[in-house]
Amino acid sequence: MSFDSIIAFFEHIPTDWIILFAVTVFLAFDALRSGQARVKALALSLPISLVCYTGLAKTAYLGPVISQLSMPFAQSVIALGIIVLVFLITLKATNTWGQGSQQPVSALMSGIAAAIVLLVVWLQVPPLQDLWHFGPTVQAIFGTSLSLYWMLAAFLAFAFVRN
Repeated sequence: MSFDSIIAFFEHIPTDWIILFAVTVFLAFDALRSGQARVKALALSLPISLVCYTGLAKTAYLGPVISQLSMPFAQSVIALGIIVLVFLITLKATNTWGQGSQQPVSALMSGIAAAIVLLVVWLQVPPLQDLWHFGPTVQAIFGTSLSLYWMLAAFLAFAFVRN
């Protein structure tokens, strides 16, 4: 096995899967290092953020202002701002200070579950698609038709890790 064959193998891996792997590893290491509080808060805040962003266009005072924004980047900033705000609120509401670091297997399961929730919500928010548009393979696997099953599986994994 030559070095060129190894390079050729890694050149054909889609960038989407490399990004998903990096996010999963980051979330798993965070759960391993400091417990599941932030990872679970992120997973809980993303679907709530999706509902808040969807309802933002129908609000009394902000709706007309948001609908006038024509730049996709401005809408992406608003969507990310809602995600950060809901994450901070969820973290404060759910954080228990007694949680320490987790076992490697439960941290890995938490990282994978949070990455799945992040990806499913990312595919549902159109302005986030403007920041990074995932390829057809990722959209077929995690897209709208299977998003409910992925979300249920992710939250079942969190419930399993909790016990």
